[in-house]
Amino acid sequence: MTPPRASETPSKTTLDAASDDDCAEVGDGESSDAATPAVPLQRAEGHERGGKRQGPKVDGKVVRDELYRLREKLQKHKILLDRAFNRCAVFPRGAGGVPVRVNPTTRRAVVGGLCYCRRVHTCPSCMTTIRSYRAEEWGRYATLWENAGRGIVLLTLTLRHFDKQGLGSIRKGNRFGLLDVQHRAWERLIGRRAPSSFRTKRWRNHYGIEGYLRVWECTHGRGRGWHPHWHVMVFTAAPWTRTMAKEFEAEIRERWGRAVIEVGGYEINEHGAKVDLPKPGDGKKLGVYLFKNQDGKAKFEGLSQEVVRGDKKQGRGGNRMILEIMNDAVNTLDKGDEAAAARDVELIREYEESTRDLKLMFSTPRLRELLAELAEIEEKTDGQILTEAEEGKLICMFLSEVWYEHVTRIPGRFLAVIHAAEERGEPAVRRLVESWGLVWGRDVIPAGDVRIPEQTPKPKKTKAEERAEVEASKKRKKTKVETVTKTLKEKATAADGARATDQKRQDEVHRLGASMADDDRRVAGEALEVRMATRRVERAATQYVDTPPVDRDEVFDELKTAITHAQRIEKITIDGLRDGHHGDPTEFLAARRRVNETRAGDLANSMRAVREQWDRAEQGAEIGRTITHPRQPEEGADEPEAVRAG
Repeated sequence: MTPPRASETPSKTTLDAASDDDCAEVGDGESSDAATPAVPLQRAEGHERGGKRQGPKVDGKVVRDELYRLREKLQKHKILLDRAFNRCAVFPRGAGGVPVRVNPTTRRAVVGGLCYCRRVHTCPSCMTTIRSYRAEEWGRYATLWENAGRGIVLLTLTLRHFDKQGLGSIRKGNRFGLLDVQHRAWERLIGRRAPSSFRTKRWRNHYGIEGYLRVWECTHGRGRGWHPHWHVMVFTAAPWTRTMAKEFEAEIRERWGRAVIEVGGYEINEHGAKVDLPKPGDGKKLGVYLFKNQDGKAKFEGLSQEVVRGDKKQGRGGNRMILEIMNDAVNTLDKGDEAAAARDVELIREYEESTRDLKLMFSTPRLRELLAELAEIEEKTDGQILTEAEEGKLICMFLSEVWYEHVTRIPGRFLAVIHAAEERGEPAVRRLVESWGLVWGRDVIPAGDVRIPEQTPKPKKTKAEERAEVEASKKRKKTKVETVTKTLKEKATAADGARATDQKRQDEVHRLGASMADDDRRVAGEALEVRMATRRVERAATQYVDTPPVDRDEVFDELKTAITHAQRIEKITIDGLRDGHHGDPTEFLAARRRVNETRAGDLANSMRAVREQWDRAEQGAEIGRTITHPRQPEEGADEPEAVRAG
């Protein structure tokens, strides 16, 4: 279901269609492993390059408002083709209402109960919420790691690119472009196609690398095209010296360059692989540097920020990140110049299509196991992060239909509700909704009248219980693998037995077929012998006419019976026999053989009958010679001895 246009009259049927089932479809977007970076819309004044002097910070609420407005404009102009994005924060999640809350700590208002797309690479609001949580999470991990006496290093890997090169895709069956080169080169560098000697002897034993966090990022430059690159936060067993860092940088640059060339990329330059070594205790600051603030300038505040917070970044040297491209496109479209915005819209849609199945961040399992020993790690999905962001003190509750008809469909009202809740709380929200013609207490329920069922919090698990659950899960997986392996082996054995049985049957069929052919030839020869003997006996018997001891008609009747019997046996064909045997070919061939044997026996009986007739005819001839003068046989007629010999 597509969202209705502003000119259309809203209906309850349209709203009901966006129920829980519909929201489940909208929410099934990419996780944080399928996201891409974004950029700021606000810039700070008085900021010098290099981070030596910082101007006033941009208010986070102002940035949030700009991102919300950008999302509304992107949905209004239908720039993104993703259905989930175009429904993000448009439809209520169900009929339970839309609560407005204010966080007492940050004094920020949030609207809950809405469908969110969770598109971390293209949705301005979802990417900010999720990336900020990931940045804080990994900043905390970096601090814990350094406090344990270990080290952190930043590795950046880039590719050479040109303007006409497409960003490409890594979807199964459709891999091409820069993304394909980048990911296949990584597989040859560190992944499953990398030499095991490098991953063990050099990577772990020599450099002491315990794990890494890898994050994908991309910018676009006019005249230079797409610029995808990796940011890798490397966690080491001990802090590195600069000598170790330079050694690692030289080796990784040589291996990365060779891997890129092997998969079809261009030869990298001296910036293709870069290693940054922070000062001891600056892991969190380096994370903030990696994420960068909304003003777009690099501030050395923490490694996790650079890795995750692409929404706080801004391209350098004329390069633009995705939010900057989006902002330029909607500003141009607002002026009515569609031709000037066509190129930016094309770039946005190419970026959207290319990053659909792209992982934003990946961390090694071993690293998470080591971090779990230092502190409690809570794995949260993007949906859980967005849901927890809705927590706070309840101000009021909009009915779902009222919210959709009077707030979502009218530009600007979403932010108006948030600003009213942040400034004066419930009184300001009441004045606002009443100015829209809504009834307080009927269309919008105050917090005191909202009845929310209490939810019993889940008991917190200890580390021992979590480890026990992990061990039990591993045991279940191992048992499942063993069961599946055993089942596959049994199926393979059964298949081998079936193939052996089929082969045996085929061999039997060939053997019976060859034997049947021999039987057919033997029976055909016997049948020919019967016909020849019958004709000879007939000719011999006709020579003795008017012989009293011999009844000529009786002789010829018996001969005709033998001939008819032999001809009937010869007419039994394989097709006639097949009519009674539609099943196993082995049984059919065996039956055919039995018929052949019966046929041979019948022909033998017929031969004996003919020979008996011949003996009777010969006996009659001898009697006839003693009584009368027999008629001389015609010239060339066969003698009885010849017939007997035949």
